[in-house]
Amino acid sequence: MTNLSRPVEFEPGTLVMYYDHVYIVDHNSGMALCWVKRNGGDPIAMNEASLRTLTFREFASFIHPITGGWMVGKTRGYMAALIHLFSFFLLGASVSQDGGWWSAFALIPVVGFWIGTYKNWNKSWV
Repeated sequence: MTNLSRPVEFEPGTLVMYYDHVYIVDHNSGMALCWVKRNGGDPIAMNEASLRTLTFREFASFIHPITGGWMVGKTRGYMAALIHLFSFFLLGASVSQDGGWWSAFALIPVVGFWIGTYKNWNKSWV
């Protein structure tokens, strides 16, 4: 018999941590079991008590459980690296041309990236 009055802790599609591995929630059974997937395999049942949500540090750099690609928040890792790289190249070019204090505007893409990543992590901006 299932306990239908118990609220489901993890919604489908949520990234969860089990020891040092990231999993994605496939579905919930309503009996304190959570069905999770990793590496594109079949869903496996895990006790919800042993799962936890990702911390911001873990969300800022992890390996996606389905694709196996490096992720920085909801952004592919190589795109995050390119955003940082080109922003710092722009900063260097601006400083080398005696840009003055407004050279700091070259860091706006990096600051915006991390604000967006934080907002995605706390689900205030999807």
